[in-house]
Amino acid sequence: WILALLVTRYVSVASIAAALLIPLTLGVQTWLTGEWNPAVFAFGLFVCVLAIWKHRSNIGRLRRGEENRFGKKKVDTADSSAGTPPSAS
Repeated sequence: WILALLVTRYVSVASIAAALLIPLTLGVQTWLTGEWNPAVFAFGLFVCVLAIWKHRSNIGRLRRGEENRFGKKKVDTADSSAGTPPSAS
C-alpha cells in the first residue's frame, strides 16, 4: 500500500492496489504451500471486489483527472473566489 501511495500519491489507487493483492497473495500462498481453501479464497475475492466497488467514485475522479493527490492541499472554491472583487451589477 505504501509503495503504491509513494509512486502515485493517490490514496485511492493505493487502496485499490492493496485490495487486488488480497486474492493474488492467497493464490501465491496456495501455490507455495499446496493447501487450497476455497472459502478463504472466496472471502478474499469478495473483499477485493467490495473494496473496488466502494472506490468507484474515486475511480471516476481519477479518470476525469479530478482526484486529489496525497499531500496536496484542496482548493476550496470559497478561498479561490476571495481574491476576486465583487462584480458590479
